[in-house]
Amino acid sequence: MPMDDALVLMSKKFEDYRRELVREKAAPPPVAPSPAAHVPPPAPVAAAASRPTPSVPDDFLPPSPQIHYLLNLLSDNRFLNVEELDSIISYLSDRRKRLVEKKGECKLEFRRSKPRDQDRLQSEWYRYE
Repeated sequence: MPMDDALVLMSKKFEDYRRELVREKAAPPPVAPSPAAHVPPPAPVAAAASRPTPSVPDDFLPPSPQIHYLLNLLSDNRFLNVEELDSIISYLSDRRKRLVEKKGECKLEFRRSKPRDQDRLQSEWYRYE
């Protein structure tokens, strides 16, 4: 394409572009739907009163932002290194200690009373060798 034709084409396109800009500025902006039209009506007061409100104990120890992040990673089955796991364990043991001090002695014991089937099968297997 010769240079003169290219300049003529560019100037026409530029003028069209400028006219379109002026037309857009002169036109009123489109009316957007109000956000209140999409908000559902509030729940009845009687239904809200029938639900119990959760109570937070006075000595509740909320997790720090770092612990909260690590707990979310753990719940998403992400890998945590030893230091991160240790920080979660120390937070949970501190919370447990506070609960035990408040409620008294802990009645739950975490131990296996009977061997699992796999343990039993392995013990029988080694006995017959």
